[in-house]
Amino acid sequence: MLPCSLAHSRSAPVCQINPCRSRHHPSVNADGIEPLEGDEVAIQDAYTPESECFGCGPAAADGLRLKSYRIENGLESIVSFDKKFCAFPGIVNGGIVGTAFDCAGNWTAAIALMDLGCLPNPPLTVVAEMLINYEEPSPPDEDMVLRTSVVDIKDSGKVGSKATVHVELSMLQRTAVGDKVIATGHGIFKKLGALRAL
Repeated sequence: MLPCSLAHSRSAPVCQINPCRSRHHPSVNADGIEPLEGDEVAIQDAYTPESECFGCGPAAADGLRLKSYRIENGLESIVSFDKKFCAFPGIVNGGIVGTAFDCAGNWTAAIALMDLGCLPNPPLTVVAEMLINYEEPSPPDEDMVLRTSVVDIKDSGKVGSKATVHVELSMLQRTAVGDKVIATGHGIFKKLGALRAL
């Protein structure tokens, strides 16, 4: 049996195998298929450019427009919250941080399931449960690093059962003395369907 990327490569051009141009894509790691030339593309732009999701949709004019890139075992994004999202002067509302965690966790789960199932596109996933610990107030108008990693994937393989992905999340503020933890979280994300919604 061929590895996922080689199985796809017989019927799909390289740009369809690794549309993000990421060096962390399974086609690079398992098969040595180099990504196309050019800058790496955010997964949201590569897979759902027409999405109007408030948190991560490239077409959401007034949204957060989260841009996530593959890292080892997860994703990394840079996010900044406009001061209009402040609950108090200089303190971003926790709900907007939760929105960023929701989108980042869902994309992490979808990409993990796509890779595991050798799928050409990520499946539709939704948050089933999430716990967020707010360590420090989140300041507005500053770039924050949002990092995720897959803890485990559970899929019984039984007809009608839904795969779940446990994701660990953290949001960090870069400072002159090192990264400051703003929030951490754990989420369970459930696969709902075969195609990611726009």
